[in-house]
Order: sequence, then C-alpha cells, then structure tokens
Amino acid sequence: MKNIENIQTVLTIIESNPSCWNQKEWHCGTSHCFAGHAQIQLTGGEDTANVKRDARIYFGFTASESEYYFNYERTLPELKTALRSDALFYDNDGLDQNNNPRP
Repeated sequence: MKNIENIQTVLTIIESNPSCWNQKEWHCGTSHCFAGHAQIQLTGGEDTANVKRDARIYFGFTASESEYYFNYERTLPELKTALRSDALFYDNDGLDQNNNPRP
C-alpha cells in the first residue's frame, strides 16, 4: 500500500530546495533523484546498489509504479501531478489507506 505521508515528505523536501533534486542520478553530491531522497529518509544513507528497492519500500510502490516514478526522464511537474492524483491514494482494489472504497 502506498505510503502517502512518505511521498509527501519527499515532495516537500524537493519543493523546499529544488537544487537538491536531480532525477538523472540516484545520488550526486548533495542532490538526489526521487528514489534517492526516499532511500536517505528510510536508511539515513546512500547505497546505489539498493536505492530502487529501498525507495519502493519507503513509498510502498509496486514494481510498475517504481518504473514510472523513478524514471530518469521524469520531470518534477510530472511527478507532482501523478503523485497527487487520486490514483495514488487507492490500492489495486480501489481502497484508500483506511480501507474506504474510491468514491
């Protein structure tokens, strides 16, 4: 199940300091991609060998969702639009985090 709080935490970090975001690299000095930020929040460090796995755990993404959101060509407006859409807040059964059905 998607972890909305964790997703919002990373989006807030990126929006508050856009220079810390670089979607083209997991970790590059003081900037990180969307998945790289998640890994730092989850583990407190950088491990490029496991960044995708760690980010999937932190966000609660499926494999196909991670392919979309972690793509190096993804722009910040695309991330924000997709992540804040209704699709993000419901699981594959159409239930939200409190098991309420999609309206």
